[in-house]
Amino acid sequence: MPAAIRARATPSARRVKQFRCDDVLRHGDLAHRMPRLFRAAGLVDVAIEGATLVLANPDDAFGFPTWARTMHDRGLLDATDVERFEADVRASADAGDFLYAVTFFITSGRTP
Repeated sequence: MPAAIRARATPSARRVKQFRCDDVLRHGDLAHRMPRLFRAAGLVDVAIEGATLVLANPDDAFGFPTWARTMHDRGLLDATDVERFEADVRASADAGDFLYAVTFFITSGRTP
């Protein structure tokens, strides 16, 4: 479930996004493996479709404003960076330039 996030482009925002992709999402690469898994299970006519969800409110974006706090709780980000991240997210939302887009991949197949 790759995500494109546009808040203010700060080093903290980039670190938080990378943390979410690498450490928080369970089986984050599953969408990329599904066609192979479907074929290995004997399915045919395997197809993949993408559906993108675009959100302009960080409070609707899968807990986005809390991700930096999670990093802090795990000892990966200091309190100053958390405060800066949260302020940047809020400022982006207030200015109307926050964007969170995530593409969901739907894999289908049929039994022969």
